[in-house]
Amino acid sequence: MGVNESKIYNDTGDTVCITTYNYSDTAYWIYRDARQVPDNGTPITVDGLAGGKAIKVAVIYNKFVDGEQFVCDLFSVEDGCSLTIKGLTKGAGVTAYSGRGVERLANGMVISLNGDLGKTFGNLLDMALTAGLSKIIPAIDLLDLFL
Repeated sequence: MGVNESKIYNDTGDTVCITTYNYSDTAYWIYRDARQVPDNGTPITVDGLAGGKAIKVAVIYNKFVDGEQFVCDLFSVEDGCSLTIKGLTKGAGVTAYSGRGVERLANGMVISLNGDLGKTFGNLLDMALTAGLSKIIPAIDLLDLFL
């Protein structure tokens, strides 16, 4: 069966936080992967089960006070294709993007990230939003924090 693989690029000037889901997922509190996409020209590779035609990618851009609920824009990225995030703001989310095999599925969707991941993403997002989404967030792979 294998996996679908897609690439995510960041051309916003800031580090971007994402979570990924299998294409068949409809409950967005159980993510497949949680990552940061650094703004250094190097894409990250995301994967999902090959049962679907694409991978769902949630681009996080705001949070609620409780620190466990986040606002995101949801995209599907087909196997072997790429998504480039070109613009991102606290109020409007993803303002510009490009990519072959990419479809925006939802704007302003709320997802829950409980526990340590929610706290980590919340702290990183607070720093970025306080600085006006500037290059204050270090480019690290969040998976390393939880493995």
